[in-house]
Amino acid sequence: MNIGHYYISLRKHYRPIPEGESFPIRMDEITNILECTRRNAQLVLNKMTDNHLIHWQPGLGRGNPSQLTFTQPLNDFILEKAKQLALEGKLDDAWSLIEVEQIQLVKYEFTEWLYRHLGFQKMDNEEDVLRFPFYRPVLDLDPTFVHRRTEANWVNQIFNTLVAYNEKTKQIVPELAYFWEYNEDYTVWRFFLRKGIRFHHGKPMTSEDIAFTFNRLKKESSYENITSIMQDVKILSKFSLEIILREPDVLFAHYLCSEKCSIVPSDLEEIQNGNSFARFPIGTGPFRMEVNNESVLTVTANEYYFEGRPHLDRIEMWVWPNYEENRMLRKLAEDDIYFGVFPVGEESHTQIQNWEKGCTYITFNLRKSSPLQDERLRSAIHFALDRKSMIQQLNIKGFPASSFSPELSRRTYKNETNFTKAKQLLK
Repeated sequence: MNIGHYYISLRKHYRPIPEGESFPIRMDEITNILECTRRNAQLVLNKMTDNHLIHWQPGLGRGNPSQLTFTQPLNDFILEKAKQLALEGKLDDAWSLIEVEQIQLVKYEFTEWLYRHLGFQKMDNEEDVLRFPFYRPVLDLDPTFVHRRTEANWVNQIFNTLVAYNEKTKQIVPELAYFWEYNEDYTVWRFFLRKGIRFHHGKPMTSEDIAFTFNRLKKESSYENITSIMQDVKILSKFSLEIILREPDVLFAHYLCSEKCSIVPSDLEEIQNGNSFARFPIGTGPFRMEVNNESVLTVTANEYYFEGRPHLDRIEMWVWPNYEENRMLRKLAEDDIYFGVFPVGEESHTQIQNWEKGCTYITFNLRKSSPLQDERLRSAIHFALDRKSMIQQLNIKGFPASSFSPELSRRTYKNETNFTKAKQLLK
């Protein structure tokens, strides 16, 4: 029985009547408004009375009307109901309630309340919590099939790879493997695993899990750097293994740093118990999955993480599809944290941004017989592309690229757009 739904319907029907003012009403009216039986209507009225939403005085004798008094303002009720749903992790239901009622004041106050709950929060139980909004749910976190950047970032918090790439030193560093070696022609790679590492469900990590992960990659992944070159995985001992390649590859360790090579438990099928591994992944990483639905994604600190427990106790991603739209309802206060597309617009705010490595680019398949075999056509396309204009028209937050590196592109990019030259080359 959804008392809130019934109360909103009843209160909206008698909106002109102020709170605290008693008015006569017959039971037939209530059953029509609530679209339920007389018996259910009586149960609903009793429940509303118990929750201090109304005061109900039944009519005495046949034909005598009852008396109804509303004690809870409609706007206040909807706002508190939305807050309750949000704190229960049902943010999508909260927004649905707000959007259906279309009360601008309630929408504004709920937005203000949500903003105060974002950013770093020190909870009453001394937990350190980071909350931030995102425009969509993130329900597919199986590293074997991850393609999108947001999913990849979460995978890096939940899983580990054999080795990792250190951005500062530009070196491959140990992660689940503390040491590795290879033969002279880089076709056989041997890895030695750390001992004492456990998956989030308690299973000790061993060579069996590494072999399971890479065999699974070979069968199901689209990561060609691994699937096309890996020939076999041999378990040498509980904590050592060999990976045999089809051909020499000096960069093989670099490929292993990809989030797609995150190590998953070998008992993957057994531990799902009806739950989707993609939605509730289990790894060895610093955070473990707690909640993942259409409203919220919550991870908590892995108390036994082999590289040290995270300082944050919990990270919550609140799904807020219209975050950008609602941000425009208010002016940011100085202590607000705004998560989103830059720039913020308020000069008093310190802005932090990171440009992602990589770029959007065009490739030509020169293995097929086509006009693209002619270098003049490819050059014409180059000179015809006005990259700055494309960025503006597509509203992309970026800048023209001349390489995969943002820093290098900033230094070396030259605008060579020349429509006249492009036309000459086409002729």
